[in-house]
Amino acid sequence: MMKIWKILLATLLLLPGYAGAESEPATNEENEAMTISLDSPYDFDETVQTLRSVIEAHNFRTFPDRFLEQGLIDELSVNQRQLSIRFCNFNKLYEALKMEPRLGVLLPCAITVMENEDGDVKLVTANIKAMSRLFDNDQISDLMTELQDSYEAILEEVTF
Repeated sequence: MMKIWKILLATLLLLPGYAGAESEPATNEENEAMTISLDSPYDFDETVQTLRSVIEAHNFRTFPDRFLEQGLIDELSVNQRQLSIRFCNFNKLYEALKMEPRLGVLLPCAITVMENEDGDVKLVTANIKAMSRLFDNDQISDLMTELQDSYEAILEEVTF
């Protein structure tokens, strides 16, 4: 059942961001976008390679990649130009789950690289800081801000 919720969450978070709805800085926390979407200056393969290197340089461990549609349609029909790079810092994970076990639905961390038909490449990820407010737990605010800062640093290094 948890897998279904994660798939639904990923669908709701990732696909609207890819459809052209760029996230912008919000004027207040309540209006903050739940996703972050950035254009990559590189082609798909170079973006994926750079992203993996930058994630590891930021002290995260990567997991096996997953295609966005993997498990939803037959293997031969999966779009191989929509790849989710999953990663984790186990020390931060343990600390976060001690404070708020429900954060597990947001894990592992992931940035999805998607190439459209024109060859444009986007990086899409959850806005962890905005999503953490859904849990209404002030204890996790600092930790999620730190994690969001890591996400932003990774995205900045990959896209600039």
